[in-house]
Amino acid sequence: MQIESLKQLGVEVRRKRKAEKLSLEQTAMVSGVSMSFLRSLEAGKPSCQFDLVLKVLASLGMAVAATGFAPAPLTKADSHPRKQVGNQA
Repeated sequence: MQIESLKQLGVEVRRKRKAEKLSLEQTAMVSGVSMSFLRSLEAGKPSCQFDLVLKVLASLGMAVAATGFAPAPLTKADSHPRKQVGNQA
């Protein structure tokens, strides 16, 4: 399935949660997120942190895929994005 918006992602998360007969509280607990966050995700709010979205999706057996490009090989700098590389004064 191709997801085109955060609202659509939220609808699918809710649909999957309900299909698994899980409450908001159960899903939040298993995912390691707050119930408030899960409500925001299911409502399609754009302020949801992507790393937490991934945790919820994983807990429900869902995943995200990026298509349409060939991934570049990871470099050492990619594994430490906040570390400055190059000439430092």
